[in-house]
Amino acid sequence: MTETENERVYPLMWVQIDPSSVDGNQILENYTVVFCDLVHPDESDENEVLSDQKQIALDFISYLKASEDVVKTMNVVKSSSLTPFTEKWEDVLSGWIITIQIRQPFIYDLCSVPII
Repeated sequence: MTETENERVYPLMWVQIDPSSVDGNQILENYTVVFCDLVHPDESDENEVLSDQKQIALDFISYLKASEDVVKTMNVVKSSSLTPFTEKWEDVLSGWIITIQIRQPFIYDLCSVPII
């Protein structure tokens, strides 16, 4: 989140890393990503905010998938959940919460473990 003297700047993208795991020779990293914006007090623009934030969320997923061509060891799992929300948090926000899983190789390398 970008804040200037405690003032948030919207629209906002917030990323939280969730519990992850090692599965065989892969690290499975899970993320929750929130895309949101302020809604007018009379909620007259709520549908527009939801629509815009959903498109931004989908663009973000597309960007990650395209990044696989650049980062050959990264694989974004194609199934992601998208959950809308309205009138959330103290600033009365609407938007979408997505969950993403990224798989990367994991090498069991005892030689790099810092033990004596």
